[in-house]
Amino acid sequence: MSVAVILADRLGAHPDDLEVRAIAAAVAAALFVAIEEWQARDGQGDLGTLIDRALGSVLAGPSQATAIPKWR
Repeated sequence: MSVAVILADRLGAHPDDLEVRAIAAAVAAALFVAIEEWQARDGQGDLGTLIDRALGSVLAGPSQATAIPKWR
């Protein structure tokens, strides 16, 4: 079962909807970045915490993220 299917079911949407696919892609990217960060730390620290932080920044949206640069 794909992330898009799980999200679509929870959102009451269709897995092929643009928004569902975009959220699924963002979740996958957040997981990738969290694992990449954990690996950069030689597997030290709590991977679950890094995943929570990465997913939190994606799901909170840009206004809630703490390290978003302001584009000019």
